[in-house]
Amino acid sequence: MEFLDRMVPTEDADVSKELLKHYKKLGVKVLLSTKVEGIDDSGDKVKVTVSKDGKEEVLETDKVRQAIGFAPRVEGYGLDKAGVELTDRGAIAVDGRGRTNVEPVGFVKVVADAEHNAILGAHLIGPDVTEQLPVLTLAQQWDLSADEVARNIFAHPTLSEAVKEAVHGIAGHMINF
Repeated sequence: MEFLDRMVPTEDADVSKELLKHYKKLGVKVLLSTKVEGIDDSGDKVKVTVSKDGKEEVLETDKVRQAIGFAPRVEGYGLDKAGVELTDRGAIAVDGRGRTNVEPVGFVKVVADAEHNAILGAHLIGPDVTEQLPVLTLAQQWDLSADEVARNIFAHPTLSEAVKEAVHGIAGHMINF
């Protein structure tokens, strides 16, 4: 179920179209332009009241997973020091080609679990960030933790230091930010 007119509306339109095609092939019913009016979890089944084009319908299911929007988290990356502009909603402002007002800004965020520092994923934005993929895919393929990746030697001065700083931060010893 999606409130807007396509799946993953913040992604590329072709990605949305392809994802919808695959979901339909799997037999998943996708409701677009549909608003959740209410959720009643007081019985054996969960009842979800939805509306589309002025018509309400009650759907019954065993469980409901819900995600409502997102809030940008940009604090602690030094964006203010770099002069990067933010939108009214606090997200990084970019133009039609995904560029910030400060050229070039490379952004690397490595996501890890808090207990073992296992690398769960990464977000990369900026020029030549694809150069960072080998160390991250190697870490994923061999189940390396952020602590183990932080022991690697990264050339200086290079863009790869952004990954180094991210994993060092997770491991508890950032040195340059």
